[in-house]
Amino acid sequence: MTVCDHHKIDEIIRAHRLSHVFPVCKPMALISQVQRSGGTLLSQLLDGHPQLHVHPSELKIGRPNKYHWPRLQLSNDPDALFDQLWESNPALHARDGYNKASNPEYAGDKFPFMFSIDLQRDLFRQFVAGRKITSQREAIDAYITSYFNAWIDYQGLYRDPSSIKYWVAFVPRLMMLPENQEGVFRDYPDGKVICIVREPISWYASAVTHNPGEYADLEHSISLWNSSARASMALAKDRPGNVMLLSFQGLLESPRNTMEQVCSFLGIEWHKTLECPTFNHMPIRANTSFRAAAAGKIITDPVKRSNRLKKMVIERLRAGTKDVYSEFRQTLRPCNWITRWFGNFRISENDKMHDQSHSSRPSDMEVNNNMKSGWREAMYNPAPVVANDEAFVMPPDKYSAFVVPPDLLKEAHHNNYGRPWALGRYQFELLLSRGLQPEHRILDLGCGAGRLAIWTIPYLDPGHYFGIDNHRPSLEALAWYEIPLHKLEARQPRLLHSGDFDLKRFGIQFDWVVDFFCTSHLKDRDQLITVFRKMCEVLGPGGRILSVPTPSVPPHELAGASGLEHVSSGEQFCPIISGHSFDPVNRWHEFRAKAT
Repeated sequence: MTVCDHHKIDEIIRAHRLSHVFPVCKPMALISQVQRSGGTLLSQLLDGHPQLHVHPSELKIGRPNKYHWPRLQLSNDPDALFDQLWESNPALHARDGYNKASNPEYAGDKFPFMFSIDLQRDLFRQFVAGRKITSQREAIDAYITSYFNAWIDYQGLYRDPSSIKYWVAFVPRLMMLPENQEGVFRDYPDGKVICIVREPISWYASAVTHNPGEYADLEHSISLWNSSARASMALAKDRPGNVMLLSFQGLLESPRNTMEQVCSFLGIEWHKTLECPTFNHMPIRANTSFRAAAAGKIITDPVKRSNRLKKMVIERLRAGTKDVYSEFRQTLRPCNWITRWFGNFRISENDKMHDQSHSSRPSDMEVNNNMKSGWREAMYNPAPVVANDEAFVMPPDKYSAFVVPPDLLKEAHHNNYGRPWALGRYQFELLLSRGLQPEHRILDLGCGAGRLAIWTIPYLDPGHYFGIDNHRPSLEALAWYEIPLHKLEARQPRLLHSGDFDLKRFGIQFDWVVDFFCTSHLKDRDQLITVFRKMCEVLGPGGRILSVPTPSVPPHELAGASGLEHVSSGEQFCPIISGHSFDPVNRWHEFRAKAT
């Protein structure tokens, strides 16, 4: 091209894009809840992920406004069909630069946004030419393909289309209406929806600052927050495989753990960009009405916005949202499992629960009722709970306000297992003798209230202890009492409530799976083999299983049927519990996965 041909550059770009179209015909991952709840932040955290195409603004393809899912006239010609979906934001961003900051102080934080509306229309025409559009899904796929290909400086376009799992969109309030829910899942039955619930007091402080005209009416705002939270919970209950509930606080205060669970939900790999909010893979400042940190940083200030409200407003918000927020915190079926966070640790609860609790343990109803009676009513949010792998995080400086249920202070959970609590120390010493190292990842099968955990967690590197049990009250005792008592929050243990040995739920390969008196109650040979196979499947290279006592199936036979090798066995004497009715000897067996 000569200098005199420079005026043809637009035509050349257009020709190149039309001849090298990267289709975006993937399921949609939709973020939707009431505004000021973290939707923009989540979309910006997902922006740089190599397996996603992320729409950079609020998706506005509905009519008469963004709060409605499209109802297209598919018989229209391509131009009319395009006009039914066309968004004005790209033209504005192309003219003025991209800026998402709510605070006028950061109005100058603008990013380049090279976008051709004419090219987008041509791309849409080309995509639908010669084919009969028979579904809204096809039309929307054509539109989204035209959008990302007409975004000329989009850094994520040139990727193998087969590597992309979803295209991601954020539309506030869309999923609050049943007709929109029906439309979304009719067009994207394979799609995913993530709904974020923000603690109502900090939510209102942000919302009324951002848009006083919309949110100054306190009663209207309370009703709006309740409607959003109720709709999110109902949707998660009705469609547990497609909908994920998140806590805004968890997104801010435990972003790594939260985004790991988002990865698990979407079936995508962990990527370092998930901890850095970006626009078009470039770090961006937080979308806040207040002062923000530097670009690419997640700020935790939003969880403390309540100090900007008058006391009477806080009291009314608390009274008006208490029931719904309590329901959210106690939700048991958000998307197959929930997560409770206290500081930086969590309990996750699997949806597929089968109560196989030991007869010596108190009933779930009895313990839960006792726990509920122990909460100080004025605390409003004493038990931070998060739905579906996300979390409401109790800030450490507020931890003193947490009221421990009185039954836990009696430490009755130390006597729930038929053998002394002191046994945990010997179990830990046995692990050390078999080669446990701080960098190892350990899965504690049947972790209960933590008699082994309180010894193991402080020894291991942070985030390397994983516990699973089918008895929720025991896990609550571990989370609400033992971990805070021993100051183990910063070690980030992860706890899963599961009744069906769903060991893959953590998405981790373990160096050790510890089976101390968990499978000993399984007398059925096939059931025992099934559990040991599940343990084998989550072992990493060189990983081992340590089991006490001797299983009901002979160890060598059990190993052969489970894909394992029985490598060692022995006995450990526990002197502190000798001389009583308890057996003071741990008869242990060590297994490892067969070499492939």
